[in-house]
Formats: sequence, C-alpha cells, structure tokens
Amino acid sequence: TWEGFTLDWYVKLFQDAEIIDAFWTSMQIAVISTAAAIVIGVLASFSLERFEYRTKMLWDGLNYTKIIIAEIVAGVSSLLFFVQLNEFLLEYLGFNFWSVFQPGYWTVVIAHIAWNIPFAVIIIRARLRGFDRAIEEAGADLGANPATVFFRITLPVISPGILAASLLCFTLSMNAYATPVLIGGPKFHAMAPEVYQQVQRAMNWPFGAALAFILMITPLALTIGATALAPRRYRRWA
Repeated sequence: TWEGFTLDWYVKLFQDAEIIDAFWTSMQIAVISTAAAIVIGVLASFSLERFEYRTKMLWDGLNYTKIIIAEIVAGVSSLLFFVQLNEFLLEYLGFNFWSVFQPGYWTVVIAHIAWNIPFAVIIIRARLRGFDRAIEEAGADLGANPATVFFRITLPVISPGILAASLLCFTLSMNAYATPVLIGGPKFHAMAPEVYQQVQRAMNWPFGAALAFILMITPLALTIGATALAPRRYRRWA
C-alpha cells in the first residue's frame, strides 16, 4: 500500500547483505565478461572484415545466433552444454578442471562471454567498415611497424565502437536473468534474479522497488551528465 514518500527503504537496502553480495557478483561478472568479449570481438571483427576464407560466411551467420535466440533458450542450451562437458571430462579424463564447468560462478562468466561476443562484433565491425585504411598505409610508409600502426592509429579510430560495444555488453550482463538462474545453480545470487525474488516476497516488495529505481536512475543520470559535459558539437539535443 502506497502511503507516501520515504527514503527509509534505500537505507535498509544498502544494509541488506544478500543484495550487496548479488550486486558485487553481477558487477564482477559484467566486468570480466565485457573485457573478454571485447578482446575476442575486436579480433573477430578484423577477421570477418579484412580477410577472406572459406568458412567466413558460416562464422558470419553464427555471429547473429544470440541476437535471434531468446535468452531462455540460450540459457537452457548453455546449461545442457556445461552438464555434458563436465560429464565428458570426468568420464574420459578423470579431471573436471577444478569444477569450473559445474553450475556456478565461472559457468555464468563463460556463458556471458559467449553470448556477448556477437554484440561486440557487430558494433566494432561496423566501425571498421567505415575505416579509411589510407591512414594505416601512411603510418606504415612513415616507418611504423604493424603493432605501432594498430595501437597508435587503428585502435584510437575504432575506440568509439569499442566503447559502445563495452557499454552494451556490460548492460546485457548486468540485466541478464535467465542465464544466472539456469546456469548459476541454487546457491548463486545475481542482481536481476535478486530483484525478482525481492518483488515476489510481499514483505520485501519495497526492497525490489528501491533497487529497480536505483538501477534505472543511475545509467540515466550518467548519460545525461556525460552528454552535458560533452563538447557542444557532439550534443544532438543542444
């Protein structure tokens, strides 16, 4: 029952150990999966955009798999994959790599990396497609080796695409619900499932509402602040 406005639930929210633990777990997974997906995405983007090979069309088509598959289907398929992989390692190798592939923290990380790669590839590849390779050739003509050309010329030019891909991958990881629930196991707590569980409990509904509001208002405030601080020529609404 709504009776008025109060900040008491926000104070209690930051004192709840389960919510704080779920938040930091999701933050860690989002950072790790985003970093790994971006590195792989950059390599895959260069491969698909600048090289020709027989299986290129196949990899290009598989890259859109996550975009057209629902998260629940991706979560179930990932769970089945990890279960079969763990059984295979135990049966044929007798070693399960320190339980990395059992439902838990690392299986969620691996799944997030795998499903974030296509989004990173699409954004970074779009930036590469409009890239003027003449400036790379100019750098090489001036004596720069391939590594110098990449880090001093190519990487700065495609950095806006990398930043956009990083933000998208981070957001997808933080907002993921089905993957942590299905792959993480019963003892794993992530941010989105925790919000849902809080809302399900009648007594803890204000916790879920306060948490959802924070998750909504924080990126909105950061976006408005970044836009306000940007040079005037980059402000689309100015």
